[in-house]
Amino acid sequence: MLMPRLIPLVQIAHDRVVKTRKFGAPSYVGEPRNVVMRYGDMQADEVIVVDIFATRAGDSLDFAKLEKLARYCPVPLAYGGGIGSVDDARRLVAIGVEKVVLNSAATREGLVEGIASLLGSQAVVISIDVRRGPDSGFLAFTHGGQKQMGESAVAFARAMQSRGAGELLVQSIDRDGTRQGYDFDLCAAVSAAVSIPVIACGGAASRRDMAEILTQTDCSAAAAGSLFCFLTDPSNVLLNYPSSNEKEALVRPLCS
Repeated sequence: MLMPRLIPLVQIAHDRVVKTRKFGAPSYVGEPRNVVMRYGDMQADEVIVVDIFATRAGDSLDFAKLEKLARYCPVPLAYGGGIGSVDDARRLVAIGVEKVVLNSAATREGLVEGIASLLGSQAVVISIDVRRGPDSGFLAFTHGGQKQMGESAVAFARAMQSRGAGELLVQSIDRDGTRQGYDFDLCAAVSAAVSIPVIACGGAASRRDMAEILTQTDCSAAAAGSLFCFLTDPSNVLLNYPSSNEKEALVRPLCS
């Protein structure tokens, strides 16, 4: 059994690291290079960086800037935001990004298949942004939670697996930045529906939350933004991550 992973999720908006609440109201955290360096120094299992406005703004990728970011991140780096082609993905991996994260672009005909064919499924992460519907169903969204896809998160997850995705990042929009705990029902439904790794994200209030989502669902990783960014609330920025001993105590029992 693979060791469960604990992953800082770093949101970037206009070249600044921010943390959102329910995908809105971004609070300033710091500068991208400093943040990824700090998580690297703390030996995070990996870091996911997502430019949350790139797709909506139609921005093209700044490969020179992203290469510098990858250079300053000494642990595996996944990047999402503004990726629109197989060549974009190829160039990102060439400059040091280990995985590409697709959300809105995942719906483009042949893109997921093309990237998986070229780079391998292990390099393709599909980010599924989810809101609970009026009937408590799980609705998938793209474009930063602005556009409903018209299908359930579970159906979309299965489709992405069939197209060659190697991993899914499941984000609860309703829980994002609230520190009310993960949406266990959502994470359980998606992780039970697919055979590829699932990363739970959205709402973590404590490291206990991370241990519980990994214990009580089939998720193989737990990601967090606010938990790893703030001491208590957005006015108290304190980048943090479990020490090696703390992480060992947290995740080792899950593998026994």
